[in-house]
Amino acid sequence: MKTNPPPILLTGSQWSSAAAAFLAAAFPLSAQTITNPGFETDHFGTAPGYVSGNPPGITGWTGSPAGNYGQNPANGSPFADNGAIPEGENVAFIQGVLGDTLTELSTEITGLTSGTVYRLSFRVNVRSGGLAVATLPNLSVSVGGLELLAADAAPVGGASPYKYVYLDFTASSTTETLVLHNNQNQADTTILLDDFTITAAPAPDPAWSVEEWLDDSTSGVDPTYRYTHAYSLGTATATTINDIPFKPADGTTPAEAGKFMLTGMGTVYPVDGNNTLSGNSQALTSSFLYGGNPGVLTLQGLTPGKSYVVTFYSTGWEDQGKRPVTFFDGNKRFFADQDAFGNNAGVRIVHTYTASAEGTGVISFQGLGGTLHLCAFSNREATKEATAAPEFSVQPTGRKALPGDTVTFSGGATGLPVPSYQWLHDGVEMPGETAATLQVNVADKDQSGVYTLKAINSTATVSSQGAFLEVMEPVTAGPFFSTGVDSSGSALATGDTDPHYTLIENQGGELNIPAVLTFRPDVWLPNTGFSAWTGPIPDTVASPVGRFTYRTTVDAGANPATFSFSGLWAADNAGSEIRVNDQAVTTGVETSPGYNSYALFNISQLNAPSLKAGANTVDFVTDNLGAVGYTGLRTFAARVPDGVSPALVETPQGKVAGPGDTVTFTARAYGTAPLTYTWSRDGVAIPQVTGPVLTLTGVTSANSGSYTVKATNALSTSASSAAAVLKVLSPVPGFGSTGLAANGAPLDDGSEDTRYVLSQNPDGPADAPAIVHSTTVAPIVNGPWLASSGTSKWISTRADSIAAPGGDYVYKTTLDLTGFDPASAVITGSWSSDNTGKGIRVNGAATGLTITGDFTLLTPFRIDDSNANFISGVNTIEFVVENASLGYTALRVDSLRALAMGSTPAGPVPVVTIQLSGTGKPLISVTGAAGTYPIQRSTTLGTAESPWAAVGEAVVPAGGGSAQFEDTTAPVGRAFYRVVIP
Repeated sequence: MKTNPPPILLTGSQWSSAAAAFLAAAFPLSAQTITNPGFETDHFGTAPGYVSGNPPGITGWTGSPAGNYGQNPANGSPFADNGAIPEGENVAFIQGVLGDTLTELSTEITGLTSGTVYRLSFRVNVRSGGLAVATLPNLSVSVGGLELLAADAAPVGGASPYKYVYLDFTASSTTETLVLHNNQNQADTTILLDDFTITAAPAPDPAWSVEEWLDDSTSGVDPTYRYTHAYSLGTATATTINDIPFKPADGTTPAEAGKFMLTGMGTVYPVDGNNTLSGNSQALTSSFLYGGNPGVLTLQGLTPGKSYVVTFYSTGWEDQGKRPVTFFDGNKRFFADQDAFGNNAGVRIVHTYTASAEGTGVISFQGLGGTLHLCAFSNREATKEATAAPEFSVQPTGRKALPGDTVTFSGGATGLPVPSYQWLHDGVEMPGETAATLQVNVADKDQSGVYTLKAINSTATVSSQGAFLEVMEPVTAGPFFSTGVDSSGSALATGDTDPHYTLIENQGGELNIPAVLTFRPDVWLPNTGFSAWTGPIPDTVASPVGRFTYRTTVDAGANPATFSFSGLWAADNAGSEIRVNDQAVTTGVETSPGYNSYALFNISQLNAPSLKAGANTVDFVTDNLGAVGYTGLRTFAARVPDGVSPALVETPQGKVAGPGDTVTFTARAYGTAPLTYTWSRDGVAIPQVTGPVLTLTGVTSANSGSYTVKATNALSTSASSAAAVLKVLSPVPGFGSTGLAANGAPLDDGSEDTRYVLSQNPDGPADAPAIVHSTTVAPIVNGPWLASSGTSKWISTRADSIAAPGGDYVYKTTLDLTGFDPASAVITGSWSSDNTGKGIRVNGAATGLTITGDFTLLTPFRIDDSNANFISGVNTIEFVVENASLGYTALRVDSLRALAMGSTPAGPVPVVTIQLSGTGKPLISVTGAAGTYPIQRSTTLGTAESPWAAVGEAVVPAGGGSAQFEDTTAPVGRAFYRVVIP
């Protein structure tokens, strides 16, 4: 008899009650047996391994037809062409043949006790060669004539582990017949089977459960707990369940920095109106992501060692037993039925776990063949707190609108007790607006401004971020025209061709054809009399995945330097770029997030230097993502109405840079055109920059300072922005990317990267230097790993890691901050790993940074005093990489650098004063420790026009005291001075 994996709770109320019946049994159980459970008794010698060619067949197993089933011969087979065989050398196969009778494989399970619940477990894979997704094999499993499973199965691919199946049944006699079928005979498909076990069903694992979900009261959402995460997937609309706000997370690979990452899903199903739930729970199920073969949810920002409860929200897609999914928490597995409560019924998979030392929780999942439909997920603390201040998990976001539109702002906060709400418009409370959502009926420009939500409970009052509503007005006279209108600006009808827009990229269709008016009423912004949706054909429901680019023409007149145009746009699925005369517009353009909100663009020669006199081509680039489905473009020629004073909508953000870097600050104001911008550094205006972008090239420490901006039009000038601080820090030497020598040159394949050692190494001794991975073998040659480059290379435990054992590999490097202020240190770079990058640690403490193990891309990261505690002297930086199973493993760190400020000198900082001398010249006084203090001068605070220049020095005598320097060459007008501490 073989032993079973750790206890796993089966899904469905009938299986739970059966397991409970087993726990009540008080008699000893006999040994349960499956003969030849791993198919290792026989070694077939005749390929491809059919029983018909290898009599007498598989010991302990029978089947039919004999020419359709068998096992891998020891010398290989065409069927087991992917995945790592779970046990020994052999696996059984059941081939479905086109037009033939269904193939079955069966055996007897002996040693059972009637009335006792048992668990049958085994491993499953599918031959991948020649397989089409539409013709997956269907595996049915029955014991004693009772069908336990009938589900599609899919290949694992590569050298991945076979999939797990766990089925519970109640024995009706001492011997039961196990029968497995391949129910697919419409194509040539093959199921692979191995590692059968039979044991008494274990007790339910309290860490896992499957719960029925009917409405908000059965959602499991309990506001008396503190929620760290609650997200609604595949939508841009927030939903609130039992006072807990579910933040929208649109897109196929949703993520929020420092909060979560979800990978492996691939496709959005935006509208599912068939689910049977009620209340706000029904809204939560209206959209979902599907995929997950495998998928990974990484929760971040948790407290290490603390217990949490994560819930996956799903709905059935067919009858019970059709869509099994295995969930993984490390080596703990849970086999669940997404259809546990039937077609269109809600289901929740709930798991209690402990956050890792990196402050993360990582739950992966894999369907046997069908995908996981994931509507939402939440994560809460496992134990209750007494009180907690409000914390906004859903922030209201800025919107653009036209008169006649209705705009909805949404916000939401968690807190104990549950917070109450109050909306404000431009800082003034709005009477009666005390819900988490706010609808604004836009009449005119008076509704523009900042909308803020306050969350209030007995612990604290917290305000959300401000959301600016920009009210525009339509422009119908050209020269830029909206989609869906004729040359007079009048609306066209669905099915009409658009006279202004042509498809120059049309995935799977004819090029250079007019766009056609189309509409999708369920989720797209509604068509209006001023603008309408266009696409390649009137009904785009079956549009292929790929790029669709729409071209229009704009006449800039004779003086393009003073010409500009603006508007709004939306796209299904996404609008990625606007081009003028084939040149991308890189500023002043918001990429369209989707089909249910507008993005803004303003185009002139300031951000589109390619704009020229006369006719210009303007291209709107859209992408149909994920799967075959709707595609479309919507543009709206619009402008800010007359009489609107400027207000800053986007403000510059602080930056950290190294010497020689280029730094860009950006801003945007809402107000009647034309607008000019005034940039200042440390309160002094920077001349010659009047646009929304300030670019500093080749920065030095002289550029450090506080930068602000304000906008002006004919009506007034806005308030200045909050200060954006630029810190120009010094590079820390001896620190760099993987696979490079100290001088930055790439190391040879197979050589040691002595700057990185494996402080934890399942493949060898600890603290051994990492090895530069060979670039001449898989998975670098011909992919799928990113190719090595001159800026970094992959490192591993071996030059060829194909046989590296599973486990966590920790790559350690050091950062010496001797002579630097550790509180100022900033590390930036990007990283990739095979498999999961479980975390980056600084001096043994987690930073909360993780990656999912997508080795096709590099993910940027930043470490500073907000997520790490640097110390004076040598700091350790560790990258933790999980190798999920035997096979390839590696780390890649690119563009890695550390910046920091030089240490503060010992002793008190000198006192500096400045006044005019008797001759009217600047007199700088320095009082401090003995030493020579250089004096520098600038007329414009260190811009390129007037850099800091040494003009003299103040020498404080031995023992300390005061010294003075008179700048007898001071220029007429203003001047600025600074004293350098020796």
